[in-house]
Amino acid sequence: MSESATVLPLRAQGRIGEVDYVAAQFLHLRPPPMVLSLLGLALGAAVLALALTRSPVLLSTLAVLATYGLLVMPWRARRRYRASPSIAAPMALSIDEQGLRFDRGGREQQLRWEQLGRWRGSRRVVLLYPVKSGFYLVPASFFERPQDFEVFVELLRQRVGSPH
Repeated sequence: MSESATVLPLRAQGRIGEVDYVAAQFLHLRPPPMVLSLLGLALGAAVLALALTRSPVLLSTLAVLATYGLLVMPWRARRRYRASPSIAAPMALSIDEQGLRFDRGGREQQLRWEQLGRWRGSRRVVLLYPVKSGFYLVPASFFERPQDFEVFVELLRQRVGSPH
């Protein structure tokens, strides 16, 4: 048996914080590595072109994109978080051989391992995708110890595959 099987069931609990929610939105919208590389090259070319041409159109386009990514998107995520108090409701998570069980004050949801199509993760949050665009958010802060979060991530690698 694998190392993670010896620690099951794994339990976690907490409230999704505003910072976690914003981090989840950035992670959800992050493009795959190849696309990210191409975007980086395009941005480098745009900055080089701006330095060479001093084009006001290019400058304003880059300013609008930077403003959206650095200010508007986080502001909208925080606004959505504050408008939905249920996001911050206490949640308990139980992870076992069958899958994950989310308990939000009496409302239980079961998510079997085979229902997970993909997942994404960072040091702060993990997003679980049972469908293409909808996800469950599991912050690292839910786990009592950082090692428990690492065990959870390793369990996802074993049961679902590499993060996408």
